[in-house]
Formats: sequence, C-alpha cells, structure tokens
Amino acid sequence: GQTLDELPQSLPTDFWKGIADELLLRYDELCAIVAPMYSENGSFVPDDYASIFKRKLAKKLSYPSIPLPAEKRNRVIERCSEVLENCTFSAPVLLHMDIKPANTIYEQHGNTVSLIDFEFARFGDADYGWTQLLLSGLNFFGDVYKRQIIPHITSKRLTLKDALEIPKYQCYLFYQLICNFSYYKQRGMRSPQEMISLFVQLADRF
Repeated sequence: GQTLDELPQSLPTDFWKGIADELLLRYDELCAIVAPMYSENGSFVPDDYASIFKRKLAKKLSYPSIPLPAEKRNRVIERCSEVLENCTFSAPVLLHMDIKPANTIYEQHGNTVSLIDFEFARFGDADYGWTQLLLSGLNFFGDVYKRQIIPHITSKRLTLKDALEIPKYQCYLFYQLICNFSYYKQRGMRSPQEMISLFVQLADRF
C-alpha cells in the first residue's frame, strides 16, 4: 500500500471521501478495544481520567515555553479542573494519538485503509482521541487531508467548530495544542498559524 501523502492530490473528491469513511471505520475499531484501566507512558494507571488529565495539564502549563502569565495559567487549571470534575468519561479505549497522512496506508487492491505507527497510542477517553483527530486538520499536512478528509470525517460526528462550544473539549483542545507546540519547538519549526490563533482564542475564553 501507499501512505496518503504519497497518493496523487488530483484524485477525485469521491475517492477521498471513500478514504475518509474507511479511516473513520479504523478509528471506531480502535475505540472498540477496551482496557480495564487508562494508560500513560506505556503503563496502566489506577487513576480516574479527570485526575490523570488535570495532572498532565498542570505539568504542561509549568513549561516556561508556554506563553501565558502565571495568573492565566492558574485560571486555566482552575477552570479545567472544575469542568473535568463534572464530566463523564468513556471506558479506557485504544487511542492512536497520531493519525496523519504518513500513518495512514491505502491498499488499492482491497480498497482499504490501515493505520500504522502506534508509538503514541494509549488507552484513554474517547473524546480525547477525537480531539487529536480534530486538530490534525490544522497541521502542516496536504491540502486534500485538511480540506476534504478531515471535514468529511468530522461532519459525521463532531466538528472543530462544535467542539469549541463544549467545555470538556475546550480543555482537551487547549492541552493538545500545547502538546503540538512542544512537538514543533523540539524540531525547530514554527507552529501552524491556525493552531496559534486557536490557542489564543481558548486562552481568552478561560
């Protein structure tokens, strides 16, 4: 097979919609794999997901590279803690956490799609996995992926615009943006402007 970024961008819209539908099926198949506990860094942990996420958020916000004054950081932690303490979470389901064109294989003979590279996979809340998928549409990926595949997938479930109105997703998106900023910084790259704008928007809401 070929990764999506190896396929000709000129293929028809219906072809890419078929790819998107297959990718959504793979996502759902992973979410059907359930574990007895959530996991972090390759190990299962006995904590509930609110506790896990609040701890992760506080740690990320402590990084000096995050452009937020201390008062704003404390407000974000306080607000997200309040939100998450009143949320419900899925059972621990398998999240790929790095869905992108280079990790998506199209097999022409079977007309199927597969996911590879589970380096960052974990068992977590299904909504958190969807957050990563939403934000993958803002990364430096091909135009077809950003303008056809992700919009087609999310139009069937929850779009980024819709997610921004849900407090739980606001917390998840904010955290995942910080993770993405760290990824780009470690590689000496500038983060996508769409992500920076979204970060500022969410920070202002908190």
